[in-house]
Amino acid sequence: MFCPKCGAQVPDGSPFCSSCGAPMAQQPQQPMNQANNFGGNKNGFNPQDMVNDFKSNITDIKSFGIPQFVALGGAVVLLISMFLPYLKVTMFGISKSANFFDGGAFHWILGILIALCSAFLAVTKKGLNMLIAGGVAVVFFIFEWIFQFKDSLGLVSKGAGFYIMLLACLAIAVGGVLQFLQDKK
Repeated sequence: MFCPKCGAQVPDGSPFCSSCGAPMAQQPQQPMNQANNFGGNKNGFNPQDMVNDFKSNITDIKSFGIPQFVALGGAVVLLISMFLPYLKVTMFGISKSANFFDGGAFHWILGILIALCSAFLAVTKKGLNMLIAGGVAVVFFIFEWIFQFKDSLGLVSKGAGFYIMLLACLAIAVGGVLQFLQDKK
């Protein structure tokens, strides 16, 4: 930078000119979250911005696009699939169906949390966050598939809830991908 009084070159950040001693005008420093664009960008994680986006978007459903409807539909269907027969166990000629809530509190709390977070993020219309929610939903389904089907005797088969949950998790992921691609344009 240069001194406004004598024009001498002064190192950046110096409070006074080294040639004439005149005070140097200091550049205002940006707050850290603006300098690195962490909270201010379109896909950043700023909880207050997300809540504000949710409040403004929830009242204007006409502004929703295909990605939001796909992800919201996936979240709703994910909740519905938890009540449908998830597993079918056959022993000694007797079949018994079990829904998702029979798997224990951890499973259904996590499933409900993923569905609600996916719906919230779909309304905020933030592509990267929706994409992450879709990935979490798919990973959740994969782990549920692995841990629910440990039966090596062939007594457990998949129910309708299993397949509908698969479609719901894929819909959440597809909605996130579509919104992310739309944000990149």
